[in-house]
Amino acid sequence: MQNKVINIKDIKNKYEYYELPEHKFEGSFIIIEKNLNFITVKIDRYSTIPFYYYIFKGEFYGSTSLQNLIDNKPEKFKISLNEKASLFFLKTNTLINDYTFVNEINRIPYGCLLTFNKNNLEIKITRYWKFSPNKNKLNFNENLEMIYHSYEKTMFKYVNNKKIAANISGGYDTRQILGFLINNNLKFTGYTYGAKDNPDQKIAQELSQKYKFKLIFKNWDDIKFYEKNFEKNFYDTDGMLAFHHFHPLNIIEEQKNNNEEVIFYGHFLDFFLQAWNFQKILESGKKSKSIDFIKQSFGKPGHFSVISNNDFADLSDKKYKYFFNDILDQEIQNLDYLPPDKIYDALYFIHHGTRRLMPQVQAASKYVNYVLPGLNNKFFDDVWSIPGQIKKKNSIKEALIKKYYKKVCDVSILFNNYKVDYIGSMPFLSNFYKFLRILKSEKVGLSKPYYDFWGKEIYVLIERDLKNWINNEIKSSSIFDYNILNKDNYLKFLNSPNVKLSTLGTFITLSKFIKRNF
Repeated sequence: MQNKVINIKDIKNKYEYYELPEHKFEGSFIIIEKNLNFITVKIDRYSTIPFYYYIFKGEFYGSTSLQNLIDNKPEKFKISLNEKASLFFLKTNTLINDYTFVNEINRIPYGCLLTFNKNNLEIKITRYWKFSPNKNKLNFNENLEMIYHSYEKTMFKYVNNKKIAANISGGYDTRQILGFLINNNLKFTGYTYGAKDNPDQKIAQELSQKYKFKLIFKNWDDIKFYEKNFEKNFYDTDGMLAFHHFHPLNIIEEQKNNNEEVIFYGHFLDFFLQAWNFQKILESGKKSKSIDFIKQSFGKPGHFSVISNNDFADLSDKKYKYFFNDILDQEIQNLDYLPPDKIYDALYFIHHGTRRLMPQVQAASKYVNYVLPGLNNKFFDDVWSIPGQIKKKNSIKEALIKKYYKKVCDVSILFNNYKVDYIGSMPFLSNFYKFLRILKSEKVGLSKPYYDFWGKEIYVLIERDLKNWINNEIKSSSIFDYNILNKDNYLKFLNSPNVKLSTLGTFITLSKFIKRNF
């Protein structure tokens, strides 16, 4: 995936980029065309390469970088803060669909084509792709076989005569990528990062020793990385990724210096190979109750929101009491043609996927070639088609690794904050698997955020080393110059002993965006 900054003014006639030139439109791509009457911009299904735009005095301005677009705007072009987008970011840790922090600048939504008519100065957004409502009728084993062949075919498209690398952690996504590489005797370099005593790093070391691949480890003993690299990472992520999510960018320099041609990244392999919050209500046929369940799920703290609806009502200005539900209602309405379980998956994807995880990859892809096999079109469609009941929790992903990638089942795996002895394919233990997760586990931080089990670097070191920096950023914030938050309540909330890093990180990042651009 190539994500260099592309500005519309630098394009004379046509610009085309395809992640897989021999397989056009299968992965990441962007196409820009200019002629006497029209400008057209087409992005891939998942907006892996974003495009931001505005019209000023009859001219069309656009770029793949929001911050670059703002920094180079005409002096007389005035911008203003999108207050609803800002509040959505503070509540959920990211944005959704085509929202930006700037009222006057828009983003092409996923799966869309933009056409600008130079004659009447009109912009038309055309959706060429949407999530499919088609139902998969295969049973569990048939789906398992289908996914295996689809995944193998996808992976082989990227490895032909390439220098291969992979980001290695203790989770399922890593194990799936590793399984393919090991099964096919492919030479590669592994990369991992974190505190030297954290479970992810320990498991990566075990995997490296057992399967004989080179592992490069980036130690986070100095959490000052966050402060030191804040400006660069802020710019590379367009200010739309909370700073505590900058951690994957810590390894980029090593990967760049080693001239890796293909770096496999597990992001998005988990999205549709699991259905974490699948509930029977979603396939009950009772759509109104299902929608209520979806709204409740996305409104409470979890993988979507970081602050509950009730808490945020106390923290925000009264006029925005219902803003979150209004945005969520609109997104659900856009997906109303889907069955409820697919509405849930799609919402999760276009929020948590395209707007939180993707900026990490987009920032890294300015320097190295990250590959996301989970977003290959055919593989995505195959996995998307599987009903939630079959994908529930990690059922089909576990089965995929245990059946087809047995070689990598002998090393522990991280699951739900536990380091678990992976039981491989032993059938007599399968019925006791959930029990064994507790019985045969090393507790790493039950019911705490995922970041806790990357070691001390996320909470303890930030609290110790960045406390003054964080406090100064909060004190100097100009967010409160806008009438969107209850200042007293929010400051009290930020200074409470139980405040989450996700809340602090989001607030600081938005503060930076406002300070820098308005």
